[in-house]
Amino acid sequence: MHDDLKAKLERYLPIGVVVTLVDNKVHGIVEHSFSMADDPKRVRCFWSGKAYSILGEHQLNGMKDAAHNGKKSGEWVFDALSDECPIDVDWEKWLASLAQDPGDKFAKRNAPFTVKPHGVWQLRAMQAEKELASLKPRYETAVKYNNEAYEMRQKLRDVLDPPETEEDEDHV
Repeated sequence: MHDDLKAKLERYLPIGVVVTLVDNKVHGIVEHSFSMADDPKRVRCFWSGKAYSILGEHQLNGMKDAAHNGKKSGEWVFDALSDECPIDVDWEKWLASLAQDPGDKFAKRNAPFTVKPHGVWQLRAMQAEKELASLKPRYETAVKYNNEAYEMRQKLRDVLDPPETEEDEDHV
């Protein structure tokens, strides 16, 4: 990214994005007029800074807004400019759409992107880690209950069929 582009983006930092996997392909979460959806070519850029509406001035927090909109299981929030982000956003097209007045609302909200070479594998690994984190406590609980049941069966077996001792042989 060249310095001129970095300078233009500085006003909007940090910029959050939400991505998901759909059929093993990276999709961005996009904003339509009244709903959110996934899209294989665009992603909603949640930017930070001052914004104005008919209600007055607002201070936006891109990462917080992205986190609020990326609540579903299987959705991940990234700082769009971080090395960890699995996508490359086409910042020039997004900034050009912002400059158009009135312009295309969809293009102003949702920037085109490409998936980084490791993007799919990164999200699949994150999904696997998330599933492992939820399954591990359940596994450990199941092992604990299994061990308790085994010990209980051993005690019942000892009561119902006690092991023979030397005293038992003397009485016979």
